Amino acid sequence: GGWDMLYTGPRSRRAPMPFPEAVERLLNKKICMSCSARNPPKAVQCRKCGYKGLRVKSRERSGKTQ
Repeated sequence: GGWDMLYTGPRSRRAPMPFPEAVERLLNKKICMSCSARNPPKAVQCRKCGYKGLRVKSRERSGKTQ
């Protein structure tokens, strides 16, 4: 992909976000907690496995910050 080209420098932790429509398309999803499939934002259960435990896709990556 081209995401690696968007980093601003060697110490940058996050790529700058492109235009708002792209952000919406990339991040407005639900993730299945069982099989990790991407589902539409209005989904109630997973399209692949039928599991009802869905979470909203994270906006920022969680983890240790240095």
